[in-house]
Amino acid sequence: MLKRFPRFAGGSAIGAVIDYIVTLCSSHYLNLYPSVALAIAMVISGSTVFFFHVRITYGDTTGNLFRRYVLFMIWTCLIFFLRAIVLQGGLYTGLPLAVVLLIALAFVSILNFIISTVIIFAKKPS
Repeated sequence: MLKRFPRFAGGSAIGAVIDYIVTLCSSHYLNLYPSVALAIAMVISGSTVFFFHVRITYGDTTGNLFRRYVLFMIWTCLIFFLRAIVLQGGLYTGLPLAVVLLIALAFVSILNFIISTVIIFAKKPS
């Protein structure tokens, strides 16, 4: 399981960059509330990262692609809620959005890897 972590981290880094850039840009240029901007960013990054994991990280898994996508996007929604809580809490402390966003994006990395490996991309559907 741990041998996949570097590839998983690479896919997660791609997603984090997408989340960071889309959230900051849409919050600043479109005047979206940061949590709304993060939600939009996570739909984009979640889909991108899912296909990265299907092809690169967990290429040897089998099973229904649609089922895995739905599970992954549900998990992405849960991650969003966790990150949004951290984001709002950090903003209430007065920290800059860019700093709080980095903290929120990094917050669930290990948990995300475990759930993705054990449930979503498991060799046998659970």
